[in-house]
Amino acid sequence: MRQLIQPHLLGIDTGHAPGFRFDSPGAIDETCLVMCFRTPVRILTRNGIETGAPGCCILHSLDFREYHFSVPGSREGFRNDWLKAAFEVVSPIVAELKLPYDTLLPTGRPDLLESGIAAIRAELENPDGYSDTAVRLLLHQLLLAIRRAYTEEMRCRTVMTPSERDYYPAFRKICDSLRKEYHREFRIGSLAAEVNLSPERFSVLYRKFFGRSPYAELIDARILAAKRLLTSTAFTVKEISAMCGWQDQYYFSRLFKEKCTVSPRDFRRHYNRYAK
Repeated sequence: MRQLIQPHLLGIDTGHAPGFRFDSPGAIDETCLVMCFRTPVRILTRNGIETGAPGCCILHSLDFREYHFSVPGSREGFRNDWLKAAFEVVSPIVAELKLPYDTLLPTGRPDLLESGIAAIRAELENPDGYSDTAVRLLLHQLLLAIRRAYTEEMRCRTVMTPSERDYYPAFRKICDSLRKEYHREFRIGSLAAEVNLSPERFSVLYRKFFGRSPYAELIDARILAAKRLLTSTAFTVKEISAMCGWQDQYYFSRLFKEKCTVSPRDFRRHYNRYAK
């Protein structure tokens, strides 16, 4: 099988000068172009030429014309994070996540893809016999991030009252902290104090904004990090447990099996990387 992602077919915060236009008749190389824009952009979608706001993502299907350019009058052009991956691998993931092709997907997060693309780049720059498996997992996580962020953005646009919208940016930062700083201990009271709300009101709004509790957010982030460490490092299960924020290795193992249906050791053995 052809390489999943070519090392030169991805970029982070790639800048394009004013007047730049990208125009391709379609993915002649049988890849799927995935992008997230950091600045406004004009882009061809299935609805015609549209203006994409910062944080908008798009996935192009094989035969769709790839055409995007800077907003007329822009002095800075536009910037985006992007990658091209083998369509045969992307397609079943996109189908599973029910992501639409050739459609602007607003997420409100211009840097949404940065960490995922950086992780894929690091894997491609230091390949071994298991890099293909690792890149597939990272690509799945990246597309899942788009799905979740898009779903959250749409939910917020439809269910929030005007007063609740004022709180959303601060809640978004808290949510990002839970996902990125999963190794830390968080207390509801402290999180609520950051937005001057009671713990009860904070929990209600968090669930309304993101469809889950702060605790569930943190646990899912820890489990995701544990999966990545189990498949891409040689750390022991005990070490990974501590790195992900659990001091009790046995509690971590029970919770991991409850969430993933297999133990951490069996998960590592299944992916055959650093298995012992």
